[in-house]
Amino acid sequence: MTIDEWNDKKATTVEKVRPEDTVVEEPARFKNDISEETGETTEVTQVTGEASSAAKLGLALGVISIVLGVFFAGAPWLGIVTGTIAIIIGATERKKDEESKGMATGALTCGIVGVSLSVAFGILFGILGIAIKILTKLFGWIF
Repeated sequence: MTIDEWNDKKATTVEKVRPEDTVVEEPARFKNDISEETGETTEVTQVTGEASSAAKLGLALGVISIVLGVFFAGAPWLGIVTGTIAIIIGATERKKDEESKGMATGALTCGIVGVSLSVAFGILFGILGIAIKILTKLFGWIF
């Protein structure tokens, strides 16, 4: 296909579109929509882009659960509790509020990571503690 044939094909494609086929409406954020059939008005609220305070709390608890899971492995229940609360808040906020979806996803992710780290380090240090206790009984004269 040559360039001239391509341009002719484009011209015929453009000619097939009728002006009455294209409808351009004003976005809803600039006006209140009035239904022509019923005459009812629809209030339009302005989107602020601000996340809800529950999503912010969930993200903070998720980050805290990661810190507790890594640095306080002697008490893994602290990270598990805060991470579980972050998971619950993140999951509910993702479904409830569209503006908070990003922060709620972060809360959900941090909560899952925090709970996983708490469990992993809790098991690891639990096994190490049991091993040290057994070794001290066996070799009491070394320690």
